[in-house]
Amino acid sequence: MPSPPPPPPPAPPSDGDAAADPDAAAEARRQQLDEANLGVVSEELFVSFEAAAETPGLPHPADVAEPASLAATPPPQCTYPLLDALPSNLVSSGALSSLQLQFVGLACQRHLTVMPTDPPTRAGFFLGDG
Repeated sequence: MPSPPPPPPPAPPSDGDAAADPDAAAEARRQQLDEANLGVVSEELFVSFEAAAETPGLPHPADVAEPASLAATPPPQCTYPLLDALPSNLVSSGALSSLQLQFVGLACQRHLTVMPTDPPTRAGFFLGDG
C-alpha cells in the first residue's frame, strides 16, 4: 500500500496574519528584502577616511577607506604631545600626512598604558592596514 502524500506546506502569511503576529510580519519583510538584495553590493560598506579635524599636517596623498560601521564611531581624542617629539619639517613638508600623524599619536598614547600583568607590559596598538 502506498504511503500517504506529505502535508501541504504552510501558506505564506496574509495581511490579516501580519496584524495578528507583528514579529512574523517583520521577519517575512526582512526575508523579502534579503532575497531582493541578494548579491547587491552596498556603496556604503566603505567610506572615505578623513583624519580627525584637530590633527595637524597635510591631507594624505592617497585615497583611504574604512568600514562605514567604524566611521560611525569617532576616534579617541589624542592627548599625546606628538608634535613636541617630532622635527617640525616632518609635519610642514608633508613627509607625514595628517592621517599618519593621527595614528602615530594614538599609538604613542596607547603605549603609555601599562597593563596589570606579571611582569607588567605596555598596551599595544593595532592598525589593520592592507
